Amino acid sequence: MKEAMKRLALAALTAITALGITSVNALPVHAEPVTGKEWTTPEAVRVNQTEARSAIIPFDDMESAKQNPTLRLGKNSPNYIDLDGTWKFYWVSKPADKPDITGVTSIPENYFDITVPSSWQTNMQYAGWKGDEIDWPIYNNQDYPWEASGNGVAKQPRGDGSAAPAAYNPVGTYMRTVTIDEKDIGSRFIITFNGVESGFYLYVNGQAVGYDEDSFTTAEFDITDYLHAGENLIAAQVYHYTTGSYIENQDMIYYAGIHRDVYITKQPKVSIFDYNVETTFENHDYGQANLELKVDVANTADAAAARQVRAYLYDGAGNVVPSVNGIVQNVNPAAGEEAAAVFHAVVENPKLWSAEFPNLYTLVMALYDDDGSLLQTVGKRVGFREFYIEGDPGKSEMRLNGQNIEFYGVCRAKRILRADTISRMIRL
Repeated sequence: MKEAMKRLALAALTAITALGITSVNALPVHAEPVTGKEWTTPEAVRVNQTEARSAIIPFDDMESAKQNPTLRLGKNSPNYIDLDGTWKFYWVSKPADKPDITGVTSIPENYFDITVPSSWQTNMQYAGWKGDEIDWPIYNNQDYPWEASGNGVAKQPRGDGSAAPAAYNPVGTYMRTVTIDEKDIGSRFIITFNGVESGFYLYVNGQAVGYDEDSFTTAEFDITDYLHAGENLIAAQVYHYTTGSYIENQDMIYYAGIHRDVYITKQPKVSIFDYNVETTFENHDYGQANLELKVDVANTADAAAARQVRAYLYDGAGNVVPSVNGIVQNVNPAAGEEAAAVFHAVVENPKLWSAEFPNLYTLVMALYDDDGSLLQTVGKRVGFREFYIEGDPGKSEMRLNGQNIEFYGVCRAKRILRADTISRMIRL
């Protein structure tokens, strides 16, 4: 067991290092081939994904970004294409039986309805599945979940981490269509999967786009070059277990499938791709805060582009903070490159965030053309708080905004609990 984990840790480190060397970034990455063996290869973690980033839902005007600064409210954006809801689904018990969907551009007739997001274990029983087998949820503590597969399948060996289980390793194929307006061709399209357990291949119009394995981390792919005006077929082929399952193994209930939101965002080919905002205090002085902001602008067009980034900060009443009222930085990313706009501002007497007083501000980042035309806006909630540990080892205290803090909570292993169960846990 220890030897297997050491091998997996080394493989993960190798993969991370390789990602750094190849400069995986905000720009389209379609050069790396998809072999179809990634799910059972420890070194293969992601193929042709864009770089991990903050959640970005682009809007077209200032007020919309200000009023919709969260991921959930981002669904109100005209640039948000919601892929949650009913997909078509086909299930097999092992990879050897999965359908080959390369070149497939329409949904086969033998697929049935399934809800996204969900797990297929909780959907198959109620969504019209006609097969004899059911892939049940598995609670696991010490062993790996595939060691007792059920459905009459003999116990599979634990393995040493060099390959994923194959005798019983269900594969679910998801399909749905999405329509792209002719007027939007020329924009950049990024598809986001916020959680898929445990690994999946993405196909668009029958072409393999890329691969991801990480059940609880967002995966994003630039699918601009795969889309056309009219109806397009989006497909995800999901493996219950991958070599990443060795690392994800813990005391919890195991499911599989697309269990978090899926959506496509539309943005200009020169657009805000990422940002990072930090609020800090000097010497625990809460009468004044530093706001540090970095906005990355990615250029996927064919020529350099002069752009201007402006930042605005609004308090809880919707009033703009004077020191962050349209502060400006110019950027000029070359074709196929990124450029960063970096801001620093001082906010006087900020309202502090805590659980008891959850004061939040709204940051709006706006991208302008060189002629002053507004191209894109992005909103984000921002809190001013400081968490630190003070004191000698063994007698240290955790402090939030200068006050001692204690934490109470339950480990729910990222699974949905009934409301009455949660209520009892809180009372305890």
